[in-house]
Amino acid sequence: MPERTARSRRYDGPEARLAKVKEWVRHHTGSFISSCVDFSVMIACVELLGLHPVDGTVAGAFCGALTSFLLGRTWVFHRTDSPATAQIARYGAVAAASLGLNALGEYLLVEQAGLGYVLSRVLVAVTVSNLWNYPLHKYFVFGKRRPPRPDVDRG
Repeated sequence: MPERTARSRRYDGPEARLAKVKEWVRHHTGSFISSCVDFSVMIACVELLGLHPVDGTVAGAFCGALTSFLLGRTWVFHRTDSPATAQIARYGAVAAASLGLNALGEYLLVEQAGLGYVLSRVLVAVTVSNLWNYPLHKYFVFGKRRPPRPDVDRG
């Protein structure tokens, strides 16, 4: 079978397009589940354990991130064949940048544009999820790693 080029991938059939849509839906479903874990843990820490809201937020964010990573690895992108340690490192870098993008977007929409913080949070979260998190998780965190080509001089 001939090797596919970037141009030929653009013209995938309906089955391939449907598979991409299903993956995108799984990603956002996983994000929703992870957010529910995040908020549930935060609220439980504050309301049931009596922790300070900042401590509850840290605990919730950690549990939400762990949930997101595990769902991405096993269910969204099906990449349990790659070492988890390398994926965790890449996930951490993407998550840190995502945090910065979310904070910047929230600042710009609330402080500069004058929108309400909840509406701003939703707009920014959806934008960052689609334009940053999904593509970076798909191609960088959980993407297939190619071994170095032996015919290329690396010296």
